[in-house]
Amino acid sequence: MNMFHQIQDGDTFKLIPQISKDGNILWIREMDCLFIENNIIYDVDSKWMGKLKSIIYKDKYNQSSPMYNKVNYSKRYYCNFIDKTGSIKTFTFGRTLHKIIVENLPDKLANIRSNYQLHISLEIKSNYPSYDKSSVIETDWFCPVSDLDNQQEWMDFIKNNSPDLDILFKQKDIKYHLKELSEVFGGDVISEIISSDRNEKLNQLGV
Repeated sequence: MNMFHQIQDGDTFKLIPQISKDGNILWIREMDCLFIENNIIYDVDSKWMGKLKSIIYKDKYNQSSPMYNKVNYSKRYYCNFIDKTGSIKTFTFGRTLHKIIVENLPDKLANIRSNYQLHISLEIKSNYPSYDKSSVIETDWFCPVSDLDNQQEWMDFIKNNSPDLDILFKQKDIKYHLKELSEVFGGDVISEIISSDRNEKLNQLGV
């Protein structure tokens, strides 16, 4: 089941933070992603993409490569928001919206009690979606807690109602899809990365 809201032109998002398992407040989650045909794979530990990106960019346009028109790399970002019913949902986005959100987080979007929200303007340019005209606006929203100023109530609400992105990311973690990667990149490439990672760990242990 798709747990992500598909961004539409005219969407308005009241951002709400995520609370990690160690209690940290996160407004944006960042993830390295591989798109293999219609599947998405996450590099949860940020160990693989640095070694695979150069191979992808070299061969994905090579018609004789098994990667031709099959593999893409992208860095994706994930934010939670409160919808019109007071439920917490997640949307995913790329660099343009990330820049707009980051620029407006400190004094606007990260003020959970304010009316500041991200407003989506979606245009199609050269067959690709463009979010350049998206902006931050002030507009009413549905408050899901009884006391807007009660920090503990907010914390409890977020912890109890946020989608569990960690479970999704772990299910689609790259280390559980090595056979699929071997078929696309070639078994030798994946074996070399695994061997290199093992040697690095042994070196850290002084073995």
